[in-house]
Amino acid sequence: MMPAMLRLGFSAVALAVVVSVGQADAAVTARELNERIAKLDRALHEGDYRAAEKEAARLFEAFPDVMRESSGTALWLARLGVLRAIANEGLGRSLDAEWYWDVAANLFPDVLIANLDRYGSTAAAMRQRMLDREPLAVEPRALPGLVPPGLVPPKVLKRARVEYPEAASFRGSEGTCVVRAVIRRDGRVARPVLLTEGVDPRLAFAVLDSLRRWKFRPAQLDGEPTEVRYQLEVDFLIRR
Repeated sequence: MMPAMLRLGFSAVALAVVVSVGQADAAVTARELNERIAKLDRALHEGDYRAAEKEAARLFEAFPDVMRESSGTALWLARLGVLRAIANEGLGRSLDAEWYWDVAANLFPDVLIANLDRYGSTAAAMRQRMLDREPLAVEPRALPGLVPPGLVPPKVLKRARVEYPEAASFRGSEGTCVVRAVIRRDGRVARPVLLTEGVDPRLAFAVLDSLRRWKFRPAQLDGEPTEVRYQLEVDFLIRR
């Protein structure tokens, strides 16, 4: 059976997305997803951030596996990332909001200039807070084995499995995805930066979504917790 062809269209006034599927046997899935998207957009517009986050989480889980065609995927996932960031900002989860905003920025940077007026003052305040963040310093390439004196490296306490998106596997998408992030003093991961160019956005999304759930014992410098950079490299290979 030939895979369904997905065509993406975006609302001109918001970040809501409408999905149409060009094959009859996928029509039910497309209808269900469209209903979830409409529900997410409506919840954000009405300020029901808990309902919006619930729908955004379901869409995050579903879409990388159903988008069989890669065209438009980065933009779609980036827009969904912005919507989920707004939902988390409304819930007072500022770190999660920053993470989803950064996911969007990595997948499709231009989405960050989208008009968010529909989502009110919460979205406006979030955007301004993100713009006001101090830029990450550009690090010189470290020499092998070079570690600052007194630094104890971070240790992974919780490792979330990186899932291979079904749609990417179906299309034979392979490659290496490298992400650099900051490990905060509380052991949470923040400020991800995708270092690999040209990677299938579904693979990049899978790595970013997994890394968000990792937990570390923070690095120690002279006995005190300190922020450090962490780099994760994932190879996506299809067994033949």
